Amino acid sequence: MEECISDIQCNVALNCPGNQQYSTCHGCTVPCSDRDSPEPCPRICQIGCYCPPGTYLLGEQCVSRQQCETAQSCPGNQIYSTCAGCDVTCSQRNDTIACAAVYTPTIFVSVMNNVMFAVAEDCPGNQVYSLCASCDVTCSQRNETIACAAVCRQQCTCPPNTYLQGDLCLTNEQCDAAAACPNNQVYSLCAGCDVSCADRNNPGPCTLQCRQQCTCPSGTYLYMEECISDVQCNVALNCPGNQQYSTCHGCTVPCSDRDSPEPCPSLSNWLLLSSWNIFTWRTMCF
Repeated sequence: MEECISDIQCNVALNCPGNQQYSTCHGCTVPCSDRDSPEPCPRICQIGCYCPPGTYLLGEQCVSRQQCETAQSCPGNQIYSTCAGCDVTCSQRNDTIACAAVYTPTIFVSVMNNVMFAVAEDCPGNQVYSLCASCDVTCSQRNETIACAAVCRQQCTCPPNTYLQGDLCLTNEQCDAAAACPNNQVYSLCAGCDVSCADRNNPGPCTLQCRQQCTCPSGTYLYMEECISDVQCNVALNCPGNQQYSTCHGCTVPCSDRDSPEPCPSLSNWLLLSSWNIFTWRTMCF
């Protein structure tokens, strides 16, 4: 500069934050938010750090009008920097990332800590982490009016215009497809190839491509349109005569009792299939 200042003033000048400048006689610094309607500034010389004419204060930085507009459009909780480095994603936070030391006015993420990163990485299905989540609406609730308290929640949630189905966030069309899944099949955004009971010990080749469709849960096999376990496949493939296998049937009536069948209990022999958490009736041939 070209000013002569005292030792105390030197300390102030050398510690001006950001790219602010020191002056022994400056006016008022205008923040970005007030750039179109600045407060009146009294004609008094002030000693201190300030933004040069034609710039506005953003945090501790002096930025142009255009940079103010860019900063106001930063998405989420990102903030604007006049000299940002490289953004590191959650999955990269423990890696050594090469970043070119280039002066780059840009926006960058700054608010998530390691605990939030860990939670974000564990979001199930295709859910995303939000610092201010609302209430998730399920596929079955999407046409209803759901009361939701106006409270920000830091949690995994569904992106806008999607609905929760199990751990997945589905579009309206995908919700309809999921509701039409037959029997105990489930909807998947990235299904592989279903293996039938008959082919379970010698499955055919499956092309490596995601399929959005109804499918069998992991560890189960397709029989007719039902997904059953390996043990159930053994029973199904060995049904005698022309009997059929079912995971939910009533009582088989012999010819001799066809005119006066025995009572058939309606709530007996429940079996919990823990592999995909559903209850079913007797599993046998009939």
